[in-house]
Amino acid sequence: MDLVDLPVGATARIASVDVGADADVTFRLGELGLRPGATVRVLNRAAFGGRVLALGTPGASASRGAMTGMRLGVDGPTVRAIRVHLPAEA
Repeated sequence: MDLVDLPVGATARIASVDVGADADVTFRLGELGLRPGATVRVLNRAAFGGRVLALGTPGASASRGAMTGMRLGVDGPTVRAIRVHLPAEA
């Protein structure tokens, strides 16, 4: 499943990031925390297919969807290049 397919409020684990042959972009996304194994939660949909994500681990109030970490806006093409696993699939 692609990250773009996750509904707002859903949490998943990143399986892979495939932005093509541009190693610099892949490296930068990894520096930001968007790498295999990271946990993301979709907070909001943005224009042109982008998403606002919470990146990190579920916090103490995880039942309300809180995450410890950071929030990150990601553009549509990048969101479509990130494959994720839902908790039941992981």
